[in-house]
This record gives sequence, structure tokens and C-alpha cells, in this order.
Amino acid sequence: MPVFLVESGRCKDTKSVFKKYLVRGKPGYVEHEWARLHDAIDWIRGAGGVAVLAHPGRYDLGNETLRVLLIEFHRMGGEAIEVVSGTHSIADAARFGRLANDFNYQCSSGTDYHATGEGSREPGLNADLPFGCTPVWERWLKQPLQEVSRAN
Repeated sequence: MPVFLVESGRCKDTKSVFKKYLVRGKPGYVEHEWARLHDAIDWIRGAGGVAVLAHPGRYDLGNETLRVLLIEFHRMGGEAIEVVSGTHSIADAARFGRLANDFNYQCSSGTDYHATGEGSREPGLNADLPFGCTPVWERWLKQPLQEVSRAN
């Protein structure tokens, strides 16, 4: 919807779409409720996916709370951390790479891409994972395609 509203000239950019239609009190706003962490992990794994903690640098948790989250996420079946993201600095990537190794997680990389020109990174333009990180996609590189389909 945001792309349509921008392309049709109803809004000048995606930020304007949210401001005009999608925030509390506006016609497109829908109240939402976060899923419980263990439910989200179960849904992801039940669908054959890998539960990844997305862009942990965006959460202002502090070191101790982040460590508790990493312990609980792993205990509930989480398998990876997004180490490189469109919102992580090089220092963040190094930090989350170390935490991934400390907590026995695989590592992922993402842009949090929504559309061209939105966000700080376009697909394919992220930095490499830090040295010593085990990429979450490595498991699929070791399996023939048929086995990947059956595993998921």
C-alpha cells in the first residue's frame, strides 16, 4: 500500500504514508499485539524455518538484559542472531558476532529492506559476516536441494 500511495501521488514518500494513514488515530491504523517469544519460535520452526533474533542492535536492552534474552531465545529453540544488518555499525557486527559464538548461535545478515531508497542498505550491499561466524545458510550449502526441501 505505501508504494501505491506514493506512486499515485497521494503521498510524497513512505514516511508520509505512515504519518497520514497508519499511526494511531488515522484510518489505516490497526492495534497490534506482539506474539509471545516461544510462540513465534514454534511457528517459525514448525514451518521449517530457522528462528533468528533480528537486528538486536535496535533494542536498547543493556548488556545484562541482552544476555538474558540470548539465553532464553536459545532455550526456546532460537538458532541464530542477525549479526550484520542495515542498522548495525561495523562495531555492532563485531559485538554480535562475538555474542553469537559465546552463545552457540549461527549468524545471519539482512538489510531489513522494504523498498528501493528506503533504509540504509540495499540488498547485496551489506558487509560480510565477521571472521569466525558460522553463517545460518551454511547448513543448506551442505545438503542437496531435495534434502533441503524435505528438511523444511
